[in-house]
Amino acid sequence: MESLSERLYRYLNNHQGEWFNGATLGELAHNVGYKPDTASRRLRELHEEGRIEREERKGRRAKSVWYQVKITI
Repeated sequence: MESLSERLYRYLNNHQGEWFNGATLGELAHNVGYKPDTASRRLRELHEEGRIEREERKGRRAKSVWYQVKITI
């Protein structure tokens, strides 16, 4: 069975060049049986491993975190 980390990485890799809000990725994880908080941890780990990029953006009310696969040439 594929781990949540690998699922998230594969999803981001299949959408190279697109940024995804952490909440959206949390919903995707929830749809396959994981808690959104678990998705947040796995995304943070993928970023720490250097596999994905992370960007904090300020909205009107709060900040949000966005992710995309790290594009290598």
